[in-house]
Amino acid sequence: MRHLGVSLLCILCLAAIGGCGGGGGGTSSGITISDNPLPKEELQSLLDNATADGNIPGAILAIQTPSQTWLGASGVADTQSGEQLDPSMEIRIGGITKMFTAALILKLAEEGKLKLSDSVDYWLPGAMPNSGQITVAMLLNNTSGIFDHESAPEFLPRILGSPMQQWGENGVLDLSRGGVQRFSPGAAWQYCNTDYYILGAIAEAAGKDNVENMMQNRFFGPLGMGRTRLTRAGLLWFPFAHGYCYNYVFGSLDDTSNWNWSWDWTSGSACTNAPDMLIWTRALFSGQVLGSAALRQMITPAAPSANYGFGVYVRSTGPLGERQISQIGTNPGYYVYWAYLPQSDRTVLLILTRQDTSGGAQVRTTDYANAILARLSDILHR
Repeated sequence: MRHLGVSLLCILCLAAIGGCGGGGGGTSSGITISDNPLPKEELQSLLDNATADGNIPGAILAIQTPSQTWLGASGVADTQSGEQLDPSMEIRIGGITKMFTAALILKLAEEGKLKLSDSVDYWLPGAMPNSGQITVAMLLNNTSGIFDHESAPEFLPRILGSPMQQWGENGVLDLSRGGVQRFSPGAAWQYCNTDYYILGAIAEAAGKDNVENMMQNRFFGPLGMGRTRLTRAGLLWFPFAHGYCYNYVFGSLDDTSNWNWSWDWTSGSACTNAPDMLIWTRALFSGQVLGSAALRQMITPAAPSANYGFGVYVRSTGPLGERQISQIGTNPGYYVYWAYLPQSDRTVLLILTRQDTSGGAQVRTTDYANAILARLSDILHR
């Protein structure tokens, strides 16, 4: 995996979040930046503590610095068989999928196949109310005002009651069309899964191919990401880490690994593993995925969005104590936190294999994640 060129890294950091520090020591904004040897036993204990009470079946942590890579796991991949979890096992990444989708749209724009100023109506006539006023860029930065289909009151009962149901475009968009538009296009910001589902349909119309092929041919294949794919149903390949979710419809703890994720598609159905995500991060920020202008667009929030670019959050600080470009995936069964820290040129990926849905949560997975990240921040800034 290649390291970032210093000049490109600093240009991107300056454009996106107002400055960067070096990776070899010193301070930036009062933060110690170092690349000391990672304390492997201490990192492993973070994961072991997270799985000790049995609420979280498995935990994976991956860290990459300018000179080191560490991957660890704790717990089981399958509660039935007791198979031990391995950090190279596949998982679903939920909302982090949006980063892949945003990159594909930007790549198609680089190729001249679409424009970010195109309206939704240009590619999908009549798809949504006001779709003539909604641009591709508004979908990318969640300023469309579209009602999120996952906010519909019937959505969660339907996926929990029939998790193997195959969803088509009409089923997803009907849920969105049935809700009240949140605001006028471009007037405000609100996270919206439907925006990224629609982007998938636009990508296929513009690229004249399916999303799976386009991502494989442009990104995952050339980069050697052999365990990564974005399919409509989000099917995992063996070996994989099973994910678990409390199903309040049936009052059971369900294994969600074979659920059909077609309701999420380009918003959240991607499958990958920790090593591939480290490859992706290096490639993205070293210019192997997008040209510098497109990458700058991706990681530069534009009003009315304060801290959301295209498919990623860009914040001046975060749970790891540094400026970060990040995203979180919290679909039923999996909690995944991904962050790139441009000040220190470090990547962190945390995976927990239990995530309950809102309204019926028995375990607050976020509490476990926050405890790990807080301790990890201390370790990284010694």
